[in-house]
Amino acid sequence: MLKFLLPLVLLALAPLTMTQSEKPPLLRFEVGGETIQVPLPDGYLLATAELGEALKQIQPNVAQTQRQLALFLPKSVVAGIHEGEHPRIESILSLQVPRAMEHTRFDRSSFTAVVLGDYDKLKEDIDSGQNKSQKDKKGKEARAQESLRLLPPYLKASDVFGFTQLHSHSIEIEGKKQSVVEAEVYTVCNVSGIMLCIFHFGPEEQVRQGEAASSAWSRAILAANPQPPEQSSGFGMSLMTRILIYSLISGLAGLAVHFFLRRRS
Repeated sequence: MLKFLLPLVLLALAPLTMTQSEKPPLLRFEVGGETIQVPLPDGYLLATAELGEALKQIQPNVAQTQRQLALFLPKSVVAGIHEGEHPRIESILSLQVPRAMEHTRFDRSSFTAVVLGDYDKLKEDIDSGQNKSQKDKKGKEARAQESLRLLPPYLKASDVFGFTQLHSHSIEIEGKKQSVVEAEVYTVCNVSGIMLCIFHFGPEEQVRQGEAASSAWSRAILAANPQPPEQSSGFGMSLMTRILIYSLISGLAGLAVHFFLRRRS
């Protein structure tokens, strides 16, 4: 009887073993003295130094208030670069952490109060300063008519909050006017008490794909790490609120124009 049952047991366990072996690898990052685990976003690969000069052309501007942990590109883009091509880049994922908050730990209630409670204030601050001049990477003057608009939050939960900013441009380069609308999907997660930021950059027509990718990735990151602490530690809430608003505004300002110019260079 045992000889008959053993093959059946092994057969039943085989799918489970295959599923476990097929789990995507976890990347590990040190943030404020702690290690967080990050699975690869679906459909993307980590942008490494192996991409050479192409990586320098792809890198987004990162605000001084933020530290970029990693940059991710669509698999097709990475494959094209390795083959010596210059693929058109329509999507970038950047994983970042606010420098001033690396040693701050949020419980769920504090995270909600800081992030969700300041969305309206952030919208007001972004709407107040819209017109700026930009230069392309070759030094040619480019006059940009900018319009920033925040869409309603696309994701609201106890440990994650996401919204999209539409950045409209009417840019003149060498007398030729070009218009474009970029979508910047910003998602902030409470990963084991650490505030982790996901930026997705792409054209307006990919806003839903960007939100879906950011939502799925944020939930995968949360699932790969322990729950937030029972009590916050670090700065006072009022200071954290000011730092967060400043980090958000600094992190978003000018990124769309930068992405627009590089994507078409």
